[in-house]
Amino acid sequence: MLQQNFSQGAFRSVAYARMPDGQRMVAKRILRERSRLESNVRELEGDLRASLLAQKVAAAFNDPEARGSSISAGTVHYPAGSILIISEAQVLGGQAAHLVEPYLQRTSRWQKWINNDGSLATACGEPDVPEVLSAFCHFSLIHLAETEALPHMILDIQGLQPDTNSLYHLTDPAISTQDPNVSQYYGETNLGRSAMYNFLAHHQCGSTCISLGLDNNIRTARALDLTQAEVDHIEDLVAFE
Repeated sequence: MLQQNFSQGAFRSVAYARMPDGQRMVAKRILRERSRLESNVRELEGDLRASLLAQKVAAAFNDPEARGSSISAGTVHYPAGSILIISEAQVLGGQAAHLVEPYLQRTSRWQKWINNDGSLATACGEPDVPEVLSAFCHFSLIHLAETEALPHMILDIQGLQPDTNSLYHLTDPAISTQDPNVSQYYGETNLGRSAMYNFLAHHQCGSTCISLGLDNNIRTARALDLTQAEVDHIEDLVAFE
């Protein structure tokens, strides 16, 4: 089933894989594995929860009735994953846990637009993030706060450049939260309120945010429990940019 590794990040290695029915997949494995299989499964469950939440928010974000004409700017998609235990002779105990997702066909360049600390990718010293992806992060904060009372934001926006239908295939989201009780619930990439604030301090609302009613500082301040001084600081930074 497993084939060669083709990528490695700060926390996971990624290998090509193929299911018994022939479907191409990718298998993500913890770099610093623990000796107990159950501990590794629990860690990957955090990644899976982050992915499932991102899928749910993406479905709401892609709703054409909510987006209106701004839907033409692009939509986002996260693949469905699952945790599989795969037999590997070289592993202590003979088994290793993997998070398995459908393989994304490389029809375009892979890119990271927004980091998990909330900072934006740049080109020639200027922000280089598609407006629709920045709006998606902003939407995630407002949507989760207002519909589920969750003080979360989706960050670490990365994936394939869109094809002709403006669909962004994304993967490996980071869920940042200001709730200390769930700091590890979505994995190790949660950098908390500071990452959420950092994103807002450099995000500028465009047509997608406006169509969704996100260009409202009251809604944003309420979602992140911002002080008036923080709201003023964000406004000053964005105006300066």
